[in-house]
Amino acid sequence: MFAKHFSKNSIPTKIATKKNDAAPMICFIDVLHSANFPQLIIPEPCRIDKLINGSPTALVFPSQRAIVTQDDGDTVCTYDYQKLFQAMLSNFVHYAKLKSKEILFREVPHKKITSWWNNTISQVPRIPSYSEDLEFILQTFLEAFVEFKVTLKQNPSFTEEQLHNMEMNCLLDYCNTMVEYFTQRIESNIIKIQYKQKIIEKRMYKIKKQKKSNKENYYPDIFEFDLVKYIPHKDQPRRFQKALIPIMIYDDILESFFYNQEILQRKLGIEDLGDQKDPREEESERGEDIKKGDIPDIDIANIAIIHFKDLDALGVFRTIPKTLMDSIQPIEAEISAIQLSDFI
Repeated sequence: MFAKHFSKNSIPTKIATKKNDAAPMICFIDVLHSANFPQLIIPEPCRIDKLINGSPTALVFPSQRAIVTQDDGDTVCTYDYQKLFQAMLSNFVHYAKLKSKEILFREVPHKKITSWWNNTISQVPRIPSYSEDLEFILQTFLEAFVEFKVTLKQNPSFTEEQLHNMEMNCLLDYCNTMVEYFTQRIESNIIKIQYKQKIIEKRMYKIKKQKKSNKENYYPDIFEFDLVKYIPHKDQPRRFQKALIPIMIYDDILESFFYNQEILQRKLGIEDLGDQKDPREEESERGEDIKKGDIPDIDIANIAIIHFKDLDALGVFRTIPKTLMDSIQPIEAEISAIQLSDFI
């Protein structure tokens, strides 16, 4: 009835960010579409405060390339890592732009995105556990994809319903493995980081019991780790330390896979979803196309980041052009070839 008027004081002018917070970010391959993320390569966590302020994100790279060899021994399946990270970064920028309009009522200035990218591409976090985790995510999805393709080839007479159920089962196996893996990672309460050029193990959280109720409370730990910054025309990179809250990534990823697991179980008639809520949804109903009664079809074969190559050609495929980061391992160098214009 009446228009709502905002005073200048009621609209935040910026989103605060802490300079010493490294904001490490990995990705995982999702199985459900969301309006907030146009592609299925999801950045985790989405630290939009860094992008909006032009500050760097500590982009985690896998420890080695994911490869699955098919039964014939002559065909391998792997990723085009540039496309994979382009999809993740495109999602990240898209989400930051949405949230900037929602919170600050304005677009993210292009100069801030450029500043964020230039600062991000030149540095690499040294968190071995996160690199191993990302490798495991990508390898597990790749195995699910190959399983789907092999089963499809062996059963050409499958009906559309049988094909769809087979697809759901492959994705459910992927989600089950992710839930088990990240549950174990959290329960282990150990993470490997590099600190002052030494690999050490750190506790991720501490547990304290309340005296009266004996209830356990969990408190995340915060500590520093090494970042390496590569500077053009300099032989030696600069090493420095920033802070990390390690448990956050594991908790967020596990919650997403719990939800995916239950959605697929309901789709297959295995288990009722009940009142489980998608962790990617905001309390406002805005922008979501996932509803309990309307689950989008999932076509695992249409994710274009996966390439098949002959074993003889794999060496060529793994040859990475020299870039700003040509002194680091090949996957990192390949990712550094991505240009800002590729995903905004």
